[in-house]
Amino acid sequence: MAAFQGALWSIYATMLCVISSVLIASGELIPDEPRVCTNTSLTFTCSDPGNASALQLLVFMVDFVMIPESELDRGESNVSYTIPRISTADTNANVFCGYVNESLEYYEDIGMAFVTVYSYPKDLEEIHCEVDDYDKAMTCTWKWGQEYFGKNTPEVTCQFRAPELSASWTICNATKKGKGVTLQINSTRQGDFSLKKMEFNMTLESQCDISTSKVFPIDTNNIVRPAPAYNLTTAVLNSSCIEFHWHHRSPHHNKTHRITVTSKWNDTQVKELNATHDTVSRINHTICDLHPSTTYSGSIEMMPIVGGYWSDESQVKGTTKEDRPSASPEVIGYTWDPLECDKGTHRRVRVFWKPVPEIDKNGEMIFYNVTLWPKGKAKIMNVDGIAASFYSVNLLGILCDMSYSVTVVAYTSIGGSPHNSSFIVLRHSTIERPHFMVESVSNNSSESGTNTVDVVILGDSVEQMTKSRAHYMICWCEKDRGSCKRMSVLQCVPSQMKTTSLQLADPENKMYAVAMVTKAGDISSLALESCIYPKNIAPTVSPNSVKASPGSEDNTINVIWDKLTCQSWQPFIAFYVVQYCTVVKEGINSCKGTVDSVEVPEKDYSYMLTDLKEDEVYRIVVRGMTRDGKSTPDSEPAFAQAINKTLKPSVILGIAFGCVVALAFAIAGFVCTVRKCNYRRIEFLRSKREIVDLPISGPIEQNDITLESYTRYSDPANVIHDENHAQDKGLDNNGYLVPSDRNIPINEEA
Repeated sequence: MAAFQGALWSIYATMLCVISSVLIASGELIPDEPRVCTNTSLTFTCSDPGNASALQLLVFMVDFVMIPESELDRGESNVSYTIPRISTADTNANVFCGYVNESLEYYEDIGMAFVTVYSYPKDLEEIHCEVDDYDKAMTCTWKWGQEYFGKNTPEVTCQFRAPELSASWTICNATKKGKGVTLQINSTRQGDFSLKKMEFNMTLESQCDISTSKVFPIDTNNIVRPAPAYNLTTAVLNSSCIEFHWHHRSPHHNKTHRITVTSKWNDTQVKELNATHDTVSRINHTICDLHPSTTYSGSIEMMPIVGGYWSDESQVKGTTKEDRPSASPEVIGYTWDPLECDKGTHRRVRVFWKPVPEIDKNGEMIFYNVTLWPKGKAKIMNVDGIAASFYSVNLLGILCDMSYSVTVVAYTSIGGSPHNSSFIVLRHSTIERPHFMVESVSNNSSESGTNTVDVVILGDSVEQMTKSRAHYMICWCEKDRGSCKRMSVLQCVPSQMKTTSLQLADPENKMYAVAMVTKAGDISSLALESCIYPKNIAPTVSPNSVKASPGSEDNTINVIWDKLTCQSWQPFIAFYVVQYCTVVKEGINSCKGTVDSVEVPEKDYSYMLTDLKEDEVYRIVVRGMTRDGKSTPDSEPAFAQAINKTLKPSVILGIAFGCVVALAFAIAGFVCTVRKCNYRRIEFLRSKREIVDLPISGPIEQNDITLESYTRYSDPANVIHDENHAQDKGLDNNGYLVPSDRNIPINEEA
């Protein structure tokens, strides 16, 4: 049997190749063009009664050989075969019948048929009907009851009637569309559907001559979709209310009107109101509790009160009036130059703020006023009329030893925002400004066009800050001449990390700032920085201008140098290393002994070397070190001698002896000077006496001497007033001559 089937396959292959040369017998195959629906059966009959020489009559399909249940005897005139359950897989099947001779060498064809399969029809389902504005038109749709094979959807016959008007059916034109059937009809005298009950008879007929029908009842009272509202207008009443106006058709029908008001603030309001048949065609409704200076879109829909469908939306827009801002700008931070308070009592403070949030603007900003309120007795400082496009301002004359609360008031054309003075500008030295630097990896641009920069806090304050539950405020802004653009908003993020990474576009044109925020909420002054250091590269520039000189203490040397500031494409220097050793003399680079070194923090630029060898000359070089251990080249060497300034015993003895000798000479000189001056005074008085004591002729009675006998001799201006004048010969303390008899006898020889 297997050999026989193999032979049949070979015969069939040969037949397909040389079908044009096959001899056509006189028999027939029925049916020759069958059209059949799925889930039905199909029987083929092959017959040829006039050919008694054939060995066997066979019927088979292309996909497989169909052998009759019992082989036919020679001379059998017909054979039949039934496909019991047709499926979509049988479509376009080829069925053959013919003879195979006794030797199985050739095949003689009697007939060939092609099977066409269609889906068995199934009733429509899910009817949906709508009546346009009560009586204009009605549209109905149905879905297919099943998915039809290929494009072989059945033909549709539509009929409708209104039972209360007529029992006869009226033909309607339904159209096959997509996944179902669509029907649109207009109301006529014979087929008036306005607010009535109706029926649709939908018949489906397949190409395999099988049909099915179903009647769908509907009530048009409940399926009306009113016409949209028209002539919509608005009237803005104030900053929070808008009145909406619209017209509607068919006002004699009772409808529910729904107005939906929306804006960009997601503050949607939905209001519904009923309009009865005695209502005029124009409807007014006011919506309040709206946001100021906001454009609202109002959508109007209508639906019959008894039920049905909402009409299509009709929209209109209205913008509420402006109002004063409902919130003030948020103050972000402040900064000043610490040197101003180191040198004086006043400072220039720059205050930064954010713009008023959009939802709180309530109109167009026209200017800002900034005021600093002192926490003690001092002058209130303010700047008014700042342009609305600016987000920072400088205030002059701010006391260094005074804290101030800050208010920034934003103004619209209606008025100013409420005052908010919770931000404090602290007095000088209240909180230390953070020390930080900014690093960037070269060529690290991402697909989004941004670069990664790291803001690194320097020093050990990060650990202390974290324990106290404080944090840093990392900020950046657009750069303009070494500071922030006034039209650039300072952007800030909180951080408790030593290193904070930022994704920024064009980081080279940014200013960076860091402030400390304490647990109590106090904020330090912002430290600003514009330099970005390259990361992970070796430095090539050494410290400059290294100088050394003997220190003020014994055996010390002061070393100073120029710090390595932010230079083009040079990494950040984390600390400096000062190396020193003794040399034979200045200018010699070879060290006599070991080389010692000391590390100096990056913020310092001088160091005192101590415990050096007395009178030794030292060679000193300075180099910088990066955070990852890379070193700059050594600086040019500097030389200095360590000097012991303590006085030795021999020096102290010599100084003491010299002081004694100098004191002796000073005393001797003083004594000589005093004696000489006294001698000259005595000589002067004697000369005065010789002039006064003139010779007198004749005796004079001593009893005749009276006060009138005193003679004024000289002008008081020429008298030397001295408490010792009374001892001088011939003069009293007032500079008058004394009569001779008061001192010596007249006739006595001098």
